[in-house]
Amino acid sequence: MGALSNGSYAAFTGTFDGCYHTISNAKATFLTSSTTVDSGRAGFFWEVGSSGRVENLALLNTQFSFRQGPSGLEPRFGGMVAAILYGTVSNVQVNGGQLDCVLRNAQGVVVKAGSWCGGIAGKVGSLSPVVQGGVLVSLKQGVISSSSSSAEVVGGSTLGGLVGVFYGRIENSEASGAVRGGSELGGLVGSLRITFSVSNGTQIPRDFWPSIYRSKSHSSINVQVDLIESILNSYGGLVGNASINEGLNIDESYADGAINIPSSWATTLLPRSSAPIANWGYLGGLVGSANNIHVKDSYSRSNISAVGTPKVGGLVGLLSGEVVEIKSSYYSATATAVSPRGIVGNNNAPYTCGVAPFNSFWNSSLLSGGSYCGSALTAAQMASASAFTSAGWLPTIWNFSGPTPRLINTP
Repeated sequence: MGALSNGSYAAFTGTFDGCYHTISNAKATFLTSSTTVDSGRAGFFWEVGSSGRVENLALLNTQFSFRQGPSGLEPRFGGMVAAILYGTVSNVQVNGGQLDCVLRNAQGVVVKAGSWCGGIAGKVGSLSPVVQGGVLVSLKQGVISSSSSSAEVVGGSTLGGLVGVFYGRIENSEASGAVRGGSELGGLVGSLRITFSVSNGTQIPRDFWPSIYRSKSHSSINVQVDLIESILNSYGGLVGNASINEGLNIDESYADGAINIPSSWATTLLPRSSAPIANWGYLGGLVGSANNIHVKDSYSRSNISAVGTPKVGGLVGLLSGEVVEIKSSYYSATATAVSPRGIVGNNNAPYTCGVAPFNSFWNSSLLSGGSYCGSALTAAQMASASAFTSAGWLPTIWNFSGPTPRLINTP
């Protein structure tokens, strides 16, 4: 919905209430566009405007793909529900199916690998600030609430189980479909690819940062070397690349899907370079790379398997920025890589990891390496409530009865 006969788009600005119905076995192939701005959009809605709302709907076994248009451009902006979302998606379930953002020839060889594709939306939100009296009062952010996707997402870069490129809010939502591509891959979000200052160098307040709240990913991240189109090789259980943005909030959320780097990665060269790709890259159980981040009451149980010498951290692969906080969070899984670290793989943040004490932990029985921003606990200690409550973890948020803590409000 939203494509006009002259090739332009009209945003949907009303309310689409599915009344709890299911749309089954929809299949469509979308033509790549003739402009770099709109080089192909795929979705039931091509754009949901800031006042638009899609709710109470299920999509079953949807199959969306692209074919080459006259422009020769790659696919961009693909989502099962909306290609671009500035409004709200609430209580929408995408069950199974595949979003294929790759152009292939008749022999199945990749011609162009697309970007900005997600199980619900390709792009969510944009920075359209409202400033009153020199004070930022609002930003144009899309919202995904109480929704899920188990669709497989395939493409080149900036791919996520829910969203490709993101500046908005995800709450009480989850992804479980595999994400398969080359660069900037995340279980929920591929990338936060936006930078902005309000005026005179003033940074966006943390209340306006994009946020992930009480959400989870079971999605596996599978890197396919013939789909690598970018040198931004960041992979995360929740978010692939959060290093090109003002900041990111993650609260009461977790990831437990695997991150898999194939052995062929070791001999693959960076695009347009003779440098081996295996010496680059950032992998994190929650976030691959981050610039300015707040992580609280969250965890990862994502097994990480990598070759070469990328930076690998149980929660964050690469950490930078001046506003950093990782609190009451943990990593408990295996990381097969060169010198993986328990919480943060590589710390470039000038103010380290926030304000001490650092009360985040990793399971040293599964990962023996050191870390920034946290401490090691054995498996026995991970099963002990006192190890966490003595560090300030709250029993109103955490259930300490199992071998590792669980979030009460994000089961």
